[in-house]
Amino acid sequence: MKDRYLVMSSVPGRSMAYEAAVRSRVADVMVTCPKTLGPHSSVDDLRGLFSDDHVHMALVVDPDGRLITTIERPDIPEAASNSAAVTEFGTLIGRDAPRPPSMATSERSPGR
Repeated sequence: MKDRYLVMSSVPGRSMAYEAAVRSRVADVMVTCPKTLGPHSSVDDLRGLFSDDHVHMALVVDPDGRLITTIERPDIPEAASNSAAVTEFGTLIGRDAPRPPSMATSERSPGR
């Protein structure tokens, strides 16, 4: 996946910087070391993570690094206690990535 290129159509009137950006490789723009929280993290920890405007989703992982849940800013009610566990507010529903095609499918020649 990292070697694939982002594909966007060229739009008349766009700047050269825009045109260069749309040719970026996925590896050039992806987050390779996302910030994570542990399962016993508090809402206070989460709010600290979200104090960085570049963080839009928190990943909560178990000690082995496996994803437990995800949390976006709107998932945390304003009235949530800072000591509450973040796992009370997370979800994976609607946030999972599609499964990659099987090896047999991905090895097929184009057009077959």
